[in-house]
Amino acid sequence: MGLDSFSGARSAEEVAELRGRANEAAALAFWFAIIGGLGGVVIALAVAALIARSILQPLSSLKSAALAVAKGDLEMRAPVSGPQELAQLGTSLNQMTESLLDASKRRELEEEREQAEEMFKTLANSSPIGIFVAQDGKFQFVNPQFQTYTGYSEDELLDTECLKLVLPEDRRTVRENAIKMLKGEGSSPYEYRVITKGGETIWIMEKVASIHYQGRIATLGYYMDISERKQAEEIIRHLAYHDELTGLPNRKLLKDRLDIALAQARRQQSKVAMMFLDLDGFKIINDTLGHVKGDQILQMVGARLMGVLREGDTVARMGGDEFALLFPAATETEEALRIADRVAKGFDRPFVVDGQEFNVTASIGVALYPDHAASAEGLIKSADMAMYRARDRGPGHSELFSPVLRGERTDRPVRESDLREALKRNDFVIHYQPQVDVRSGKVVGAEALVRWQHPVRGTIFPDDFIPLAEETGLILPLGEWVLRTACAQNKAWPEARAYPIRMAVNISPRQFRDPDLVRRVTEALNEAGLAPNRLMLEVTGHAVIQDIDVALATLEQLHVLGVEAALDDFGSGLSSLSRLQDLPVQALKIDRALLRDVVTSHEQAAIAAGAIAVAHKLGLRVIAEGVETQEQLAFLKEQGCDEYQGYLFSKPWPAKAFEWNFSSGRRRSVSV
Repeated sequence: MGLDSFSGARSAEEVAELRGRANEAAALAFWFAIIGGLGGVVIALAVAALIARSILQPLSSLKSAALAVAKGDLEMRAPVSGPQELAQLGTSLNQMTESLLDASKRRELEEEREQAEEMFKTLANSSPIGIFVAQDGKFQFVNPQFQTYTGYSEDELLDTECLKLVLPEDRRTVRENAIKMLKGEGSSPYEYRVITKGGETIWIMEKVASIHYQGRIATLGYYMDISERKQAEEIIRHLAYHDELTGLPNRKLLKDRLDIALAQARRQQSKVAMMFLDLDGFKIINDTLGHVKGDQILQMVGARLMGVLREGDTVARMGGDEFALLFPAATETEEALRIADRVAKGFDRPFVVDGQEFNVTASIGVALYPDHAASAEGLIKSADMAMYRARDRGPGHSELFSPVLRGERTDRPVRESDLREALKRNDFVIHYQPQVDVRSGKVVGAEALVRWQHPVRGTIFPDDFIPLAEETGLILPLGEWVLRTACAQNKAWPEARAYPIRMAVNISPRQFRDPDLVRRVTEALNEAGLAPNRLMLEVTGHAVIQDIDVALATLEQLHVLGVEAALDDFGSGLSSLSRLQDLPVQALKIDRALLRDVVTSHEQAAIAAGAIAVAHKLGLRVIAEGVETQEQLAFLKEQGCDEYQGYLFSKPWPAKAFEWNFSSGRRRSVSV
């Protein structure tokens, strides 16, 4: 049915109403459509925004991070957020970045290490000290200075065992120090010796440290040649314990060795011998000939003493002209005395300086542990006291310590005062010992020997006071008194004798140096009215050689005066055969020490026979002193000796007793 039919069936009003409603519905539908469309757009936009925020933003951040990493920013990190895939992508990107960063850091570290090693090598190669790097005990790097120290080239040192250079005796020290370093105990500088390529031994001071070298643990060592310092230290140490002039041990080193010797002796219950030795009259040599020659003689004395010692013995210079000898293995007193005799014989030969001979003797004091002292200080003091006693007895003597000496050393000032008072009181007397012709047995002379009549101590013999008088200068007035008294006595004897005799008077070294000696002798002869040929002055060779020119002049003046001169103590080391021809002397006296063993020792017999023969060839009369046995006298007669004196014939006598014993009709004789 058509619209018109429908419309015709309805009223116009209804139609209009229906059209109105239809239009409203259409309008409403339009607006619903518009609103619905707008809502869809809004929803779409919201969804799009949501998608953009959850996907696109993380993706953009990942992109930015990737671009930054690509440009080298390895510190950039991608966000780990958003959808799972994007979070995983961010994590992967970050892991990749970390790997790149680690590789970069390693590369940077490697470059830094290489730069550091290059810098180290540059600095080490210009260093004034030796530097080395070692791994597994072998050299991996050595700088030029190290090569200079050792004498080896770099090629010769690399991969070489470090200990190869170390002196075998010092390798333990090096190993121990290496172990300490490995234990982390540190490494202080330590010193050892290295053998160079040329075979020279040098001292090295080394300090080591643990380092990384070429990616591994290694040892870095600093090497310094301290040989010069060691030499200087050795010199200082030597000077601290040795005498600078002679090179011998000094008092300090002697004391150290003595302490050790005594400790061993206590454990082994053995003996130790100590000897003190003083050169007789050395001060005169030093003063008259100068310190240069004196020092040369001291050096030769030291060398000669070293020559008579055994292994383990010590000779030391105590200062001045005093020496000490230590014998740790002395067994008995007799052995110590034999050693002292051997030391004394070392002075029999003259010392030659600049072609000039000097005859020197020594006074020797001997002390033993535990006999004479229980400590080092006590033994040194005992030997020193014995030496002073030996010196008091005269040149060339040896003395074994006795407890009596302790008192004698302490009262020395008293003895000197007593001696001065004795001169004032004239407490001296002279005894005379006959000198006998070997062939005829006649008394042809007398030696004047002074005695001190002490009011408390009784008779004191020359050996006990002449050295003191010599040291103090009292020998000059005492000697002049002896000379005048002996001359006067000799003048008085001929009236009661069948024949005149010659008077022998000893002249000490200090008297012989007296410029007024010839004048004093002349006055003594004139005062007594004694003919000069009735006087003979006995002078020791020791006194003569102190100043040979002055001695020659003095002896020549005495010869012109008509007074005989005899060289005394020949054979005790004070005189020299080679100088006899230069001296204006008329007689030679052979010392008792030379005669002591002529019967039992072929060597001593040969020396004595040679001395007599040479003296005779020079036109000198020979007088032997200290003859005590018939065998000695027989030997002297066989050798053609001219005169002798000694206890075999007679002891010294006071003037009256001498006159009674040896005047005409009472002359004693000894047949051979």
